[in-house]
Amino acid sequence: MKTFKRQMMKQIRQATVCLYLLLTMLFLSMSMLHSETVDVYVGDPNSTEWSPIAPFTYDWENSLAQTIYTADELTEVGLISSIEYTYNSNSHTISGSNVAVYMANIWDDIDEFTTNTSWIPFENFTLVYDGELPYHPPGLNPLTLVLDNPFNYQGGTLVIYTWLKFRPTWPAGCPFLQTKDEDRFRTIHIVSMSDNLHPLSPPPGQLSNNVPNITITITPNDNIGHLSGVVTHNDVPLEGVRVIVNDSTRGILTDDFGQYALNRLSEGVISITVSKPGFFTQEIDNIIIIEGEITTLDISMESIVSVSGIVIAGDTGESIEGALVVLEVDIGNQRLSLWYETTTDDMGQFILEDIYPDIVYTLTITIDGYKDYVELNIEIGIEEIYLGNISLIEIPYPPQNVYAELFKDSVVVSWEAATPSPISMENGEWRMENIPLNKIGKNRVFESYKIYRFLEIDIDDENLWTILDTDVTELSYIDMTWLECINGKYIYAVKAVYTEENISEPAFSNVIEKEIELLPPTDFTASVDGSTVTLSWIKPESEPLGYGLYRGELPLHRSTVGRRSYLLLILETTYVDYEVPVGNHVYSLQAIYENGESEVVSIEVEIRVSDGDENEIPILTELVGNYPNPFNPSTTIRYNLSVESMVRIDIFNIRGQLVKTLVNEYQVIGRYTEVWHADDVPSGVYLYRLETSASVEVKRMVLMK
Repeated sequence: MKTFKRQMMKQIRQATVCLYLLLTMLFLSMSMLHSETVDVYVGDPNSTEWSPIAPFTYDWENSLAQTIYTADELTEVGLISSIEYTYNSNSHTISGSNVAVYMANIWDDIDEFTTNTSWIPFENFTLVYDGELPYHPPGLNPLTLVLDNPFNYQGGTLVIYTWLKFRPTWPAGCPFLQTKDEDRFRTIHIVSMSDNLHPLSPPPGQLSNNVPNITITITPNDNIGHLSGVVTHNDVPLEGVRVIVNDSTRGILTDDFGQYALNRLSEGVISITVSKPGFFTQEIDNIIIIEGEITTLDISMESIVSVSGIVIAGDTGESIEGALVVLEVDIGNQRLSLWYETTTDDMGQFILEDIYPDIVYTLTITIDGYKDYVELNIEIGIEEIYLGNISLIEIPYPPQNVYAELFKDSVVVSWEAATPSPISMENGEWRMENIPLNKIGKNRVFESYKIYRFLEIDIDDENLWTILDTDVTELSYIDMTWLECINGKYIYAVKAVYTEENISEPAFSNVIEKEIELLPPTDFTASVDGSTVTLSWIKPESEPLGYGLYRGELPLHRSTVGRRSYLLLILETTYVDYEVPVGNHVYSLQAIYENGESEVVSIEVEIRVSDGDENEIPILTELVGNYPNPFNPSTTIRYNLSVESMVRIDIFNIRGQLVKTLVNEYQVIGRYTEVWHADDVPSGVYLYRLETSASVEVKRMVLMK
């Protein structure tokens, strides 16, 4: 028996020597790669608190524990190569137990466990040690674990996840030196007598404010720099803003003055994410970290707000479910167009979240059966906005199939009720169901019809409509005032009136015509000046489209109205006929209507002198006029000069823009003509101006292509 013990002790000493040599070689190799290592001790070395709950609970067959070490306790960042706990096993050894250790960087504002289920998720951890615990003799000893996979600690909170794998024996307790945190639960743990614990899915555990004392060996990062700055909103410092280095777990919260400092960052180019509830999250790229220097980056954040309200029916006050609520703005040449949308719930409530502030928006609410609600100029600041109750006006559906029919000296107008639901009498009230029933399902009350009459040409101007009746409850109406109407084409309109003065769009009838008397022009006169005849007349009351004018059998302006042909329809009540041959001439004039012509009125004139006889010197410098007018595509402009002068004739469009200069030269006394060919300009009214040293004169002409 003694021989056996001696052999065992010899093997243990040999194993210890081998382990020592192995650790020595490992540390030597690490010292070749890095200039130095730093031992960071976390905990109170004078503590007298001992507990078996973490990192490993040796009183039980199986245990799990997570412990939080905060950023202010860890003074270095870099590669963690080993960890060391202090234990007291009395007369027992802890060798031979299989354990696994995991590490994770998390947000440094997570500094405690709040519930018995608030384990840090397993996917955040990296396995750093998996195997048997090294031999340690009984008594008060350090427990050192050289990590199989050194952990790259980049700052923030460090969480150590320890797993004592199942053992079928129940050894005596082995407490570890602890430091009690009086304010926070920084350890969560669970034990079991069976093989049912795994770090992937831990069951609810127990919270403890005991934190195992630990020594963490770190090889600090080389080539490091620092990043700091102030985060503000509208030039006011922001507290509690998260500033995190992307693709790492380095992060920090701004202090009361909006300041942040990320120390010991690796040299190079990094990006950060800046976030705070109620503000837009920002990602900032291409931040250069320089060895031994502090990079300063001040950040301005934009707040986000929400807009909420309740949508109700205007007549009943009941909530409306399923209404589409849109808040939008077109920033135009600025950054972007913004669009937020949602739908109301069964209580008519809506909330639009994450709204970009300091912008004026347009709110639109739409749903079948109601008029679109549009509110302009909603100013969104930095405060939450509650719009209260928003009333939608029900669509008052118009009647259908309005028909007007002449009956003796009156007009009978009839129509059908709004589809698809018929009007009915209920409890002494006319009622019509809302559309569509599957979305609204309420009744809206019908009250009466309004009847209108107007000329067909006034259909787009309701101010010119005649109101015949405003309290019709039947589906027909007799217009007894028809005989009082002037001649013309008429249309009837019917509107449905509902509760709260909700009035439908008009429904229109067919055109019904009162016979128009085709009146001729009156006071047809003519004046003669040489070979020029000026004709004038008075427009009849029956509103013709224009006039047809003949000299003998010759139509002076060709156009087509119905089956008759004229050169061009004359729109004015005057006409100048130039270069009329010597002799007697009969001019005939008709008013032209859409459905015919008036009777002809005539006048006879005598021309005693031709243009060829007009060789006398002009007594006036004047712009005589143009012929023909209207014209297509050319016209002749006539003018006289009584003195020698520089002469300029310009053509302008109705906007006053110069179109053509016909003459720009010095001319002697005489009578002149110039032809303007208007092939390259559009139809319209044009002005032509004669400018001489003595006068300026302007006349108008009409090009009708």
